[in-house]
Amino acid sequence: FPSEIASRPIYEADVLKGAVVTFVDTTVRKRTEAAMREALATLDATTDGTFIFDPTTLRFSYVNEGAVRQTGYSREELLRMTPVDINPKFDEPQFRAIIAPLAYGQRQALTFPTVHRRKNGVDVPVEINLQCVGAGTVQARFIAIVRDITERMQAQQELQAAKELAENSARAK
Repeated sequence: FPSEIASRPIYEADVLKGAVVTFVDTTVRKRTEAAMREALATLDATTDGTFIFDPTTLRFSYVNEGAVRQTGYSREELLRMTPVDINPKFDEPQFRAIIAPLAYGQRQALTFPTVHRRKNGVDVPVEINLQCVGAGTVQARFIAIVRDITERMQAQQELQAAKELAENSARAK
């Protein structure tokens, strides 16, 4: 079984008399670490962006590869940023007002469309599903699952244009 071994010397009047050796079974910890690595690998494999951030500082504590691809920032850059840094529609007071019902446990989740500004300055339409895990506790944190809805928006515009063309053709007859 996987284990850790620790040894502590025993001295008596500055003379080494022996040692206490302990063995700790690390099976559960190893399984937990493997499960954590698997979960993070799964999150990294998704196309949606996953952003975890602190309710007090708003600073990201975790971002997946989907978030990196969506924003064009490196993981290291994003971990120095907040949601306000990538969303040109909100300043910090506005954003805090939006997340307050989640932070105080008044709402379970919030889903809304907005835009994220990529590192290259291009705004991308996104849909955000936001939740506060552990609301009202010291360990509270927000998790945002962010989906790029560019294709959906284009399809809706094309559908609307086709509908208007059909209506105009019907009226012309």
